[in-house]
Order: sequence, then structure tokens, then C-alpha cells
Amino acid sequence: AAAIRQMLACSRWVKFIDPHLSPGRPDYRPSLRAFLSILAGERSVGPPESIEIHTGLHPGTADFLRDSFQELIPNGLQVTLYQWQERQGGQKLHNRYILTDLGGVSFHHGLDIGAEGETDDLTRLDFDQYLVRCKQYDPAAPAFDQAAAPLVIVGTLGK
Repeated sequence: AAAIRQMLACSRWVKFIDPHLSPGRPDYRPSLRAFLSILAGERSVGPPESIEIHTGLHPGTADFLRDSFQELIPNGLQVTLYQWQERQGGQKLHNRYILTDLGGVSFHHGLDIGAEGETDDLTRLDFDQYLVRCKQYDPAAPAFDQAAAPLVIVGTLGK
């Protein structure tokens, strides 16, 4: 989170993309809380216009996912959860990104915290890569099929 703090603090919209991101996995909880706390903090550009999480299909019900994510999202912050599945012969749902209106970065291992001693490489996307990834994860015309209806979640962390 520290590596992209400035980008998150100045962005108007954000897309968190990781096919394995789950509120039930303890390795994702600290990093997701850290990213979202930056978005909920004092920001010169005001509150984010939209925050999206793009992931693969989770086995939990919509109520379970809403309840689980709510406790990770700062109070009052709104996040839309998109669950995708790959299309036959289409783009693979594999890579991990954080995209914003200011640009994007790729995380090679994932948005989780990793095991003790592990590190990850972050790569800034060039403009063409950024445009491709934004288009692939545009809910109006995505490169994937919806695996479940989008879920709007309002956070309760710190309430």
C-alpha cells in the first residue's frame, strides 16, 4: 500500500483486480484494509467517485460476501464487487492490477500480503497496457462473463 499511496490518494476512481481476492482469505484482509483506508482518508481530490473490486467467482452467497467485505471497508465507503469467469477462448482471468484514472500498476504475485519474507514486484503499466486493462475490466463491455450480479457494498469498518 505504501508503494502506491500517492496514486490512491489522488485518484478519482480505482479498480482492484485479482482473481483470488477474497474477504475470507486472511492474506488479503490486511492489504485490502490498507488500500481502502487510503481511499477513505483525507484526500485533496475529495472522496473517490467509484471503487471496484474485480475477482473470480466466490462460493459464498451475496449476503455472506456483503457481510464479509463490509467489515474490511471503512465506514461509509462504497465498493462495487464484480465476479467474473473466463470466456471460452478469451482473455485469461489471471493477472493482478490496480487501475486508477491516473494510471495503473501490475502486481506479479497478487494483492495479498504474502508469506513472511516474500516480496513482490510492482510494474507501472505503459499507456497502451493501461488502456487494454481498463477496457477489459469495463463493466459496460468486459472481456469476461459475469459470474454473479455486481454487489454494491457500503463499509462498516470503524463504525
